[in-house]
Amino acid sequence: MVLFTADFPPDLLLAVLLLRIDRLPIEDDRRVDSATAELFGRFQAELERSYAITRSAEHYAARLGYTVKHLTRACVAAAAGHPAKHLIDARVVLEAKRLLAFRPAAAHRHEPASSPLTPGRRRR
Repeated sequence: MVLFTADFPPDLLLAVLLLRIDRLPIEDDRRVDSATAELFGRFQAELERSYAITRSAEHYAARLGYTVKHLTRACVAAAAGHPAKHLIDARVVLEAKRLLAFRPAAAHRHEPASSPLTPGRRRR
């Protein structure tokens, strides 16, 4: 491999070098130990079981036998910087979006504002 020849302008060589550096693999500095990964996995499983019942981080921490602070540290380490409460709320929002997306078409209809029917009469 020729590093430099008079045939190539230096700015082209620099551009090629920068491109090659940019394509080098990057090591992830955030290493998660097995205990943290295991706690995060248990939290995710508990979240899937209980998201419809509670949105309290305290509830999930107590169910797993940890403090909220410890659970949050594990979530931040394993979930790209998001605390437990953020993950709980995100799961609830995801389910709300799913329910809205798959409602029957009739549920999307609205009566005109000038309709003489009250909401109670519409249900009958």
